[in-house]
Amino acid sequence: MTPSVLHGVPCIRAAFSNWRTSDADVDLALRELAAALAPSTA
Repeated sequence: MTPSVLHGVPCIRAAFSNWRTSDADVDLALRELAAALAPSTA
């Protein structure tokens, strides 16, 4: 995952090109991204 800009809007570009990438790997990446973007409860 790398930072990018699409139509002037900041975004994250995910490139999954390894044949060994599984659905579980993608699910993990999405969960971790959601956790990183979640409002802090501290």
